[in-house]
Amino acid sequence: RFEKEHNRVMESVLQYKSQLASTNMTRIRYMEQELPALLSQLQSVEEMRMNSLRQSFIMYATSLEDYSKSFLKIAADMRQVASAIDAKADMQNFVANTTSRASESEVPSVGWDLSQSLQ
Repeated sequence: RFEKEHNRVMESVLQYKSQLASTNMTRIRYMEQELPALLSQLQSVEEMRMNSLRQSFIMYATSLEDYSKSFLKIAADMRQVASAIDAKADMQNFVANTTSRASESEVPSVGWDLSQSLQ
């Protein structure tokens, strides 16, 4: 009977060793093959994400630069137009042009249509 129990214990020990060896092989395969492959994939995804974000920032910055240049040109054009406006000279030209068309005895007719040039 002792020998029978001893054989059962030894069989259990062998099964345990076999299961332990299988578990160790699975752990080794995971640590040496599967985990590095998974980490490489994660790194690739992270690099793609970072490159995509970088490209988006570059495109946005370029777009802002283009808009800035356009806005600077518009601002410069507006300053140029504003500097050309001279109320006193415009009024003098208006009076001179209007009175030059009338005779000395009549009051010049000034129309209300601002779309027509007086010259």
